[in-house]
Amino acid sequence: MKTRDRLQMSHKTILLGAFAALLVAALVPHADGSRVQSTTTQLRRLHQSESVFPFCRCTDYKCSSSPYRLVVSSNVPTPGGSNVTFTIISSGVWSISECYGDLSSSLARVAILARASCAASWSSVLQNGAPPLVLPLFKPYGTQAELKINGLNLNAVTAAGTQIQISLSGACPTLASFLDPAGLMYSFG
Repeated sequence: MKTRDRLQMSHKTILLGAFAALLVAALVPHADGSRVQSTTTQLRRLHQSESVFPFCRCTDYKCSSSPYRLVVSSNVPTPGGSNVTFTIISSGVWSISECYGDLSSSLARVAILARASCAASWSSVLQNGAPPLVLPLFKPYGTQAELKINGLNLNAVTAAGTQIQISLSGACPTLASFLDPAGLMYSFG
């Protein structure tokens, strides 16, 4: 048998083994009696089941697993509100966690925990003075909400010093009234 034929047989064996493992996993019931129909279904279940910030727990969100921190670098009152600037800085820690490595190579999003009642109070989100590539999203979860700023397109080299500016007005014109009562809470993704 030629080397190429052996490699093709080996790949087929691996694929058949993986398919069999997925089939068995789909047929084995979980402790709650449900069956996993697909990985996508399982991930959706994880995303929908959380009731605390960050509202999905599909990855590791420990501070020790993040190469970044988000700090308030300015908070300037304006007529009827305020302009708040956050700066992404290095956390000063190093980790071998998979999450740390992923965030170092690609930082796409920052989510800030806010009050759900502040849905109409934020505007003009800027990344280093320009609109982000993707429109921000305000997602309420009961009395809390996430302001997700997506499309950052950063990495460990470009993230440090990046500024995110948010204009606040209306029912939540100040940072203190906009944020969750626990203070500044955020996650990176």
